[in-house]
Amino acid sequence: MPTTRAMEAQFQIFLEKLTASMNANMGEMKSDLTASMNANMGEMKSELTGMNANMGEMKSELTANKEELKSDLKGIGDKLTTMDKKFEEMEGRIESVENKFENKFVDIENKFENKFEDMESKLEKLKQKVMTGQGDEFKFQAPYSKPSIKLSTYDGKSSWQVYKTQFSIVADANQWDSQTKACQLAASLRADAADILQTLSETQRLDFDALVNALELRFERNV
Repeated sequence: MPTTRAMEAQFQIFLEKLTASMNANMGEMKSDLTASMNANMGEMKSELTGMNANMGEMKSELTANKEELKSDLKGIGDKLTTMDKKFEEMEGRIESVENKFENKFVDIENKFENKFEDMESKLEKLKQKVMTGQGDEFKFQAPYSKPSIKLSTYDGKSSWQVYKTQFSIVADANQWDSQTKACQLAASLRADAADILQTLSETQRLDFDALVNALELRFERNV
């Protein structure tokens, strides 16, 4: 009996020591595990913080890129709108030019048709006059003959009466009619004398008597 109690006491002591040792080991293991877990959690937390920072940067970049893209798209849209307006303006101008050209063409065509009809009417009247032999237009004159005697010029500085006499001699020698004499006299005038032609009408320039009278009024005192 005493021996059994002693053994039980020793066994109890052994159990207590074993329990204490196990508790100590468990405490160390728990402490190590806690420290390891805390360290790992700290690392994971740091990594998550870094990931959050990266995500924030990526989000900021995406937002910036999105805004830039929106701005670019808006700019392109504005340019396209401006181009559309310019094309519309060009189309309007082209249409306006086409309308003006068409109206001008129609106007010219109408004028041409009216002119052509007027010419046809005049030509028909002319044919009728030719067939009936009416009108002074068909009293044809002989072509001007070239002077066989050289005709001098008159500039208004010399005697008009002397030049008039010389001109009459040449005209008679060449057998000029009144209209031919008017043409030759007008062609012989120079300087101040030629200025007389500007004071006469086209009909008077071809009228020999009217031309002579004008020259006499201007230069009759030149002797």
